[in-house]
Amino acid sequence: AATTTTELQYSKKLKRFERTILISRILFLACGLTVIFATIVFINAGVQSLQNSVYNIQSSIRNTIRVVEGGIDITANFSVGYEYVTLAARNYTRNEDGEESSLAKFCPYPPDPDDGTIVEEWESLQESWRELVSAVRDLSSSINIEMINLNKDLTNTVPQL
Repeated sequence: AATTTTELQYSKKLKRFERTILISRILFLACGLTVIFATIVFINAGVQSLQNSVYNIQSSIRNTIRVVEGGIDITANFSVGYEYVTLAARNYTRNEDGEESSLAKFCPYPPDPDDGTIVEEWESLQESWRELVSAVRDLSSSINIEMINLNKDLTNTVPQL
C-alpha cells in the first residue's frame, strides 16, 4: 500500500507539472503571437507613414516644378515682349495721314527721326533692354537645365508609389 500512495502522489505531482508546462507553453505561444501581431501592425503603420511622406514629397516636387515652369513661361514672355518692342522700333512708320503704325503704338515714346535727343534715349533704352533680356534668357535657360536635372535626380531617388 505504501507504493501505491507514493505512486499516487507522484502521479498527482506529474499531472500538476504537465498542466503547468502546458499552461506555460500556451501563454508563451499567446505572447509570441501577440508580439508578432503587434510587429505587423507597427510595420504596416510605418510603411503607410513612409508612403504618405513620399507622396507629400512628390506633391511638393510637382508643385515646385509647376512654379519653376511658370517662371520659365514668364521669362519667355519677357523675351517675346523684347522682340515685340524691337519689332515696333524697326517698323516705326507713319502712314500717309501722319498716324503712327500699330506696332509703334506699343511704346509711348518711339523715336522721331527729327528729334535727336529722343533717338539717343531710345537707343540707350533699347541697349538696356537687350542686356536685361539677355540676362533673363540666361537665367531662364539655367533654371530650365537645373530643373530638368533636379527632376531626374528626384525621380531616381524618390520611388514612385
